[in-house]
Amino acid sequence: MSEINPASTVKDTPNNSIAAYAHGRDNNLNLLRIVAATLVLVTHAYGLTGNGGIEPLYANFGVSFGSWAVDVFFVISGFLVGKSWDRRKSVRNFLWARALRIFPALWACTIFSVFLVGFWFTTLPAWEYLFHVDTLKFIAENSTILPVGVFTTLPGVFSDHQLNSVNLSLWTLPFELKMYLMLLALGWSKYLYKRALLICLVSLSLVVFAWSVAIGQPETAIAEYCRFVFCFFSGTFLFLHRENIVLHRGAACLLIVALALCLLLPHLPWRLIALTAATPYLTIFVAFIPSRLLRAYNAVGDYSYGVYIYAGPVQQSVLAIAGGKMAYMENLAWSFCITLILAMFSWHLIENRALRLKLSTS
Repeated sequence: MSEINPASTVKDTPNNSIAAYAHGRDNNLNLLRIVAATLVLVTHAYGLTGNGGIEPLYANFGVSFGSWAVDVFFVISGFLVGKSWDRRKSVRNFLWARALRIFPALWACTIFSVFLVGFWFTTLPAWEYLFHVDTLKFIAENSTILPVGVFTTLPGVFSDHQLNSVNLSLWTLPFELKMYLMLLALGWSKYLYKRALLICLVSLSLVVFAWSVAIGQPETAIAEYCRFVFCFFSGTFLFLHRENIVLHRGAACLLIVALALCLLLPHLPWRLIALTAATPYLTIFVAFIPSRLLRAYNAVGDYSYGVYIYAGPVQQSVLAIAGGKMAYMENLAWSFCITLILAMFSWHLIENRALRLKLSTS
C-alpha cells in the first residue's frame, strides 16, 4: 500500500491544492457549520409542525435539509479531526481535545433540558418527574453517550406532540464519537496513512450505503453508519492528501450541474446517492475557495454546536407554548432567535473556555 510522503510540502504542490488553503483559520468552516446547524433547525420546524413532506430538498432528493446538513458536519469533522490527529499523533491529547469539544456543552444542555424545559412542561408531579427512571436515564446516557447511546425523551414532556423527543438532534452524537474512535485506532496503528486502505474504506462505505438506498432501506442502522463513515473519512482523506487534491471551480461547477441533472432521474434513490457522493468535495470547496465577506464571520465565534444541541428543546418548548399548533415559519423564527442566544452563551461561557484547558505536559 502506498503511504503519504511526509516530505511533501505546500510549495511542492499546485497553488490551488487543498494544502495551499488549509492552514491557519482563514476559511469558511465556522460559517458552513452554523449554516448546517441552522438547516437542522429548519428541518425540525417542518417536521414538528406537520409539514415534513413538503420540505424542498426531501421532495427532490429524498433527504431532508437536516440529514444533508449532518453529512456536511461529518465531512468537516473528518477533515478537522484528521488534521488534529496528524498534527500531534498523541492518543492522550486527541481524546482530551475531543472530550472538551463534545461534553462540557452537552452537560450544560442536559441540565437545561431536564431542569428547565422538562421540569416546566412535564405533566407529572415534580417529585415523580425528577426521580422517574426516564429522567435518570436521560441524564446518565446523555452525559456519557458511549457505549449506550443517547436517550431523548423525558417523562410527561411533550407527550401530546407529533414527536415527543425533547432533543431530536442528539442521535448523531454517538456516531460522531464512533468516528473519532475509528480514526484514533487507524491513526495509532498507522493504517490511516495507507492511501489504498483509506480509499477502500471510503469506497466500500459508499457502495454499501448506495445499495441500501437502492433497495429502499436508506434509514437502516448499517446504511446510516456507512453514510457517516463515508462522509467523515472522505473529509479525513481530503486533508491527508491535501497536497494532491485540487480545489477547482470548474470541477465544483460540474458537480453542481450533475446534481441539477439528477433531478431529471425518475427515482429519488439515485438522486440521494449522487448528492451524498458529491457532498465531501463540494463541502471542502466552499470551506476554502469563496472569500472576502464570508471570512468576516470568523470574528463572531463558533455557535454551530450550541445551535445544534439547543434547537430541539427550544423548538419543542415554543410549540408547547403555542398550544401544540403553529405555522412552520413562526416556529422557525422564534426558535432560531432563542436558540442563537443560548448558543452564544454556550460558546462564550462554556465551549471556548473548555477548549483552552490544556493537559499537563509533566
